[in-house]
Amino acid sequence: MKNGLFNVSFENSAGGLFLANSFGRVSFLPGASSRLLPRLKAGARAALENDNFFSGRLDLALAGDRLREHYFADYAGPYIHIVTLTNRCSLRCSYCSASSNSAPPADMSRATADKVLAFAFA
Repeated sequence: MKNGLFNVSFENSAGGLFLANSFGRVSFLPGASSRLLPRLKAGARAALENDNFFSGRLDLALAGDRLREHYFADYAGPYIHIVTLTNRCSLRCSYCSASSNSAPPADMSRATADKVLAFAFA
C-alpha cells in the first residue's frame, strides 16, 4: 500500500498548517504549509504516522480505540442489544436468537416492547 496521506483535511493558517483525519485526530504543524506536506521532517511525520495520517501505517485497532474514547468516553453500558420482536420469520438471520419450534407465530406485545426500549436506553 502506498504510504501517502490518508483521507486528510487541511487548512493553511498564518502560523502553520492545521490537519484533521477521518479518525478524529487533529494536528497543527507550526510554520508548515500544504506545499510542504510531501517533504515533512522526520519528527512531524512520525507524529502524524502515529495518529493514522498515512495509509501505509494505518493501525485500525488503535483507530477503533481512539474513536471509542472520543465518542463513548463516558459510556459504560453494552454496545449492542439484540431483540427478537417476532418469531414470524424465516429464522435465517445470522445474528438472531430465535429458533424454529412448533410454537405458533407470536409478536412482542407493545407493553413488552416499551419495557425493552426503556431497558436498552437506560
